[in-house]
Amino acid sequence: MKKATNLLLSLRKDSEFVLVKPINYKAAKSNKCFQNAAYFCESRNGFAIVSGWLVGDDFGSKGTVLIPHYWVKEIESNNYFDTTPKNKEDNQSYEYVLDFDIFRYGTATSYLPPPVFIFPDNKLKVRLNQNNFIPLNSIDVEELYSLRRAQAN
Repeated sequence: MKKATNLLLSLRKDSEFVLVKPINYKAAKSNKCFQNAAYFCESRNGFAIVSGWLVGDDFGSKGTVLIPHYWVKEIESNNYFDTTPKNKEDNQSYEYVLDFDIFRYGTATSYLPPPVFIFPDNKLKVRLNQNNFIPLNSIDVEELYSLRRAQAN
């Protein structure tokens, strides 16, 4: 397990590391994880949308990114599947951490909080846009959504 995954699990007490398999969903679009998971579940029985974090690779001084994400759970088997294809230029290896707060605090117009970066010194920063990083003391999903919504206004 990645160092960043362990740190995320220690900071988000109700989160859980899970194994997720990619699934070939022809209607899926890159960077549309909520829509992909919702449409997939809408057209199939026995699946539910779940939310959490993708934990990216460690890029040294540039840190490790935690990307809010949605995928699906097959209810009968308890197996998880990612319906969203990776971008072709993305060669990172991701780990998945379940965190229901991503779903809980989302709204119809804001269903993903901004990504969080963990730097080598374990300091956290939220990325609001390409060059705007704000330091964080914790990973409070409700606060992250507030930052995203304030940025949109």
